[in-house]
Amino acid sequence: MADAADDELLFGLVKRGIGENRNPVYTCTACNKHFKGAQNRVTAHLLRLTGFGVSQCTRTLTRQKREEIQQAHDKLVSKAAAAAAAAAAPSNAVLAVEEAAGIGAGTAHGAPSSQRGAGGGGGGRVAGRAATASNTRQLTYNETVGNQQRKAADLATAMCFYACGIPFNVARSPFFKRMMAQAANAGPSWTPPGSEKLRTTL
Repeated sequence: MADAADDELLFGLVKRGIGENRNPVYTCTACNKHFKGAQNRVTAHLLRLTGFGVSQCTRTLTRQKREEIQQAHDKLVSKAAAAAAAAAAPSNAVLAVEEAAGIGAGTAHGAPSSQRGAGGGGGGRVAGRAATASNTRQLTYNETVGNQQRKAADLATAMCFYACGIPFNVARSPFFKRMMAQAANAGPSWTPPGSEKLRTTL
């Protein structure tokens, strides 16, 4: 699938433009429907797929055209999944901090401060300095992990918007901000409600 930034007409059917805040907007020349969001909404519209928050195109595609669009859609979904998986993996920065701090490695950095301070005059002062250095390294590690977790959360949120075709202005909604805050407060053991619960009991 050609890059939408280079082609004005996607698949010869959908015209791409730039809307508010430079977000892409699309117009289907077959059914004159207008929609916004990620590029996979274009393929979902043309293939008449559900779950992407976009209406289904009324045009009947040829078999060759449908196969072309289906391949492009599969690539977009795979790309989004790969990006989400990469965001969840530990970064080289975190691993480097772990190595420097000697966490679990049995190095001198990770040795108990009492051992480093033993054996001679000034042992208490040496132990104190070692403990301070250890705390400083641990703080750096915690900060780095926290930054990585926040980055992973940002990327996972972005992937949800891209893959599900959610308009970006939803992020401005106070309901969206409240939902994210409540999810963060619920802790890692919380499981989001499924589609059945959302459409029935909630």
